[in-house]
Amino acid sequence: SAFNLRVRGLFSPRDEESPCSAGPAFNFYDILTAGKMKATTQAVLDSLVERIGVSDEFAFHYSILEADSNGNTPATEEFVMGSKTTFQKSIDFEDVRTHSVLRMLIHHKWTSYGERSALRDVIFYMIFVLLVSFALISAATQHVNVTFPNNS
Repeated sequence: SAFNLRVRGLFSPRDEESPCSAGPAFNFYDILTAGKMKATTQAVLDSLVERIGVSDEFAFHYSILEADSNGNTPATEEFVMGSKTTFQKSIDFEDVRTHSVLRMLIHHKWTSYGERSALRDVIFYMIFVLLVSFALISAATQHVNVTFPNNS
């Protein structure tokens, strides 16, 4: 809706798609961490969900949540790599953590990155276990004659 678009415009971070953008008029990270504007926080999160037509399909706009504390997205050079993003900070707040936008962002990150990483880790672990098992079994089945010198 036009209202959601306007709200997103007030909080949209700087990114490569709009390099001449001066950045957000308001910093969602600051509003979130202040903890005093719960209704505003919910309204901003609600504006990140947009129904597509009359169907049951929705579009989620994550850029506000992916921004750092200065309002920069990871696509910009100004993004501070060591800082927490708004998404990471929002996990600290119970009422925000359960919002549908955060749940969908977590689902998106899991299907995009986490699932593959976990599967890769399991495969490497299984290969490691098989190699160690093979090494232990082959070492235990070999007969080795070892004689030690008598030091007396």
